[in-house]
Amino acid sequence: MECWGALLAEGKQMHHCIGSYAAQVSARQVFVYHMEAPEALTIALSPQGSQWGVQEIRGYCNALPSEASLEAIQRWLTAHY
Repeated sequence: MECWGALLAEGKQMHHCIGSYAAQVSARQVFVYHMEAPEALTIALSPQGSQWGVQEIRGYCNALPSEASLEAIQRWLTAHY
């Protein structure tokens, strides 16, 4: 998410509290992404040693991600971080 409004909209759309991450996002300690396929998810990345890694992944109403989604996220992280 690139702005406060987008972060709030994500929380409203997904019915979870990603908006509470605003200070961490503003400080660039956490980066938040929205994923649509294979399911809609909000992904929070944070520094993990010398790399970026998953801090939290939540679906609609804080649902946990499917195995297919976890695999897709891992492939994306490997390619980009």
